Amino acid sequence: MTLLDYCKKETQRLADLSGLRLDSLTTTEMTSTLLSISANTDIHSIWCMRGLCIASLVTYARIFGQGVRVKIKDEFIAILSVSEQQHHQEFLDLRDKWAAHSVNDYETSFVQVELSEGPTGEPVVSRVTDGTEMISILSPQQMAHLLALSKKATDYLGSLIDAERIAVASAIPQSDLLELARDNYAFSRPTRRKSHSERHSPFRS
Repeated sequence: MTLLDYCKKETQRLADLSGLRLDSLTTTEMTSTLLSISANTDIHSIWCMRGLCIASLVTYARIFGQGVRVKIKDEFIAILSVSEQQHHQEFLDLRDKWAAHSVNDYETSFVQVELSEGPTGEPVVSRVTDGTEMISILSPQQMAHLLALSKKATDYLGSLIDAERIAVASAIPQSDLLELARDNYAFSRPTRRKSHSERHSPFRS
């Protein structure tokens, strides 16, 4: 059997769905790792967990982004329960307002001025301090909810991919199938120069 890349506009949705499913699978793996680390105090590292939290939120949000890939956000939300929808939106907000950007609801920076009494009794500044308070990591409960959502997204994308594979197979014109058969026959013959039409075939080996 010879495998060839089939480059047609009908395959774009299938290619996009494949990329989205990779994001959901990656989110599942990272979130599973997070839960394992949080349950084992011997290997607990706040910085490792923080990095995985941010990475898992960013990757999960990629599934529902507004870029060039196919959009599934609305149809995915429609299959979620009310509580799942709330958790889903919570994670998108955490990505937008904590992982990717600094927003006051999730991060607060402050400046404090310490006063003391001067020689003649007047107040004077003795020290200025500053700091930032923000979310450190997701809670174990949040990790579990994110894991469940990523698994649900993987299952949902799997069903879309199965249907799209059938659609792609049905959309291939008979003329392309004949050309594919000719190309396969050519692979068993001595090397020869391809014709102009062959060089522009939708099939790439």
